[in-house]
Amino acid sequence: MHADVLAPNVDEAVFRRTDLGQREVLAASLPLEPVARRFLAVVNGHTPVRVLLALGFGGLDMQAHIEALSRAGLITLVSAD
Repeated sequence: MHADVLAPNVDEAVFRRTDLGQREVLAASLPLEPVARRFLAVVNGHTPVRVLLALGFGGLDMQAHIEALSRAGLITLVSAD
């Protein structure tokens, strides 16, 4: 999932951790920005991004972090189907 796919409605997007993302939450082995690591920890496959961001990310612009997590294969967009 890349930036061009995320851009239109990222606030309503729902992401889930991949197997790699789940392992990263447990092992913390990759050099992630602290805010990206916190976001990875709260991604659950059910909650829209806007709700997750209200859990303590304040006014931070998280789109670049979300895109980086997606490019790294740590999170993936949940299909609307």
